[in-house]
Amino acid sequence: MVQKAKKFILIVSLIFGLFGSILLTDNQTLALTISPPLREFTADPGTEFSDVIKLINEDDVEKTFYATIEGFRARGEKGEPEFFQTADETQLATWITLEETAVTLKPREKKEIEYTISVPEKASAGGHYAAIFWSSTQPQMEGKTGVGVVTKVGSLILVRVSGEIKEEMKLIDFSTSQKFYNRLPVQFFVAFENTGNVHLKPMGEIEIEPKILGIGKGKVTVNEIGGNVLPKSIRRFDASWQKTALPPSRATNVVSRFFEELKNEWKNFALGSFEANLFVLFGTTPPQTVERTLTFYVFPWRVILVGLIAGIILILILARLIRAYNRWIIRKYKEKY
Repeated sequence: MVQKAKKFILIVSLIFGLFGSILLTDNQTLALTISPPLREFTADPGTEFSDVIKLINEDDVEKTFYATIEGFRARGEKGEPEFFQTADETQLATWITLEETAVTLKPREKKEIEYTISVPEKASAGGHYAAIFWSSTQPQMEGKTGVGVVTKVGSLILVRVSGEIKEEMKLIDFSTSQKFYNRLPVQFFVAFENTGNVHLKPMGEIEIEPKILGIGKGKVTVNEIGGNVLPKSIRRFDASWQKTALPPSRATNVVSRFFEELKNEWKNFALGSFEANLFVLFGTTPPQTVERTLTFYVFPWRVILVGLIAGIILILILARLIRAYNRWIIRKYKEKY
């Protein structure tokens, strides 16, 4: 689910549904909230429409904020956005016009800024992407302040232009971080390649079923934050099956490490072979499905080892008790007869 825009205090975070969240780091701070962090539109070529962005000055002093509009594309397996300035008329960034590009806000003041998107007649069908950024530094001064990269807070704009839409995506990886585990969590990796011309949002779940000697079952969500995969890009989604979140290790030697892991194995216990069944939906015309299955194994050897030792000790104790009881019976019999 898309998180609401938050206050930006030490390091500015841009929260949005496309990638979950993006961190723009530098040496400055910017106490500015923008809402909404993400807007998605569907439009026909040659049309024009408007929307608003709400700015809130979270600082205790009056400040002026300056706007810039940039395009963006996906980068890397995690789908991290790469922003770029462009004058290319085929890019969404050049279709956007802001009502105001410089806004002065008093402390805690809120203001809505209107922007208009004019889709060209010859706009290509599919997804087009841009970001409207706001900064306390004037655009012509960016990168020349001597402080570092300028802090920006932004809202992502996704426009789906109608026409010959190709919703095509293929699963290129469904795997676990390893084949054998001694305890949970089990880390799943699900990667998609978007070969179409519009962003797609794969969402689904992984059902874990026990097989040979299996003890335990579970279900995890794939792409819980609702992230999109941009056209001509690959994005990996991580999912984890576990019962209890574990604290950082405090073990200082082999012995303490053993007992710490023994405790962890008990808290996140599972045993045997398991089958993980992936089921994902994406697209709208019509929705398409992706299914895949894999097998992994969990063998909590510390719990089993301690259990065996405890069992052997219990058997020895019971054997001694039985022998002692038999001797007592024999002695009583002799005393009587």
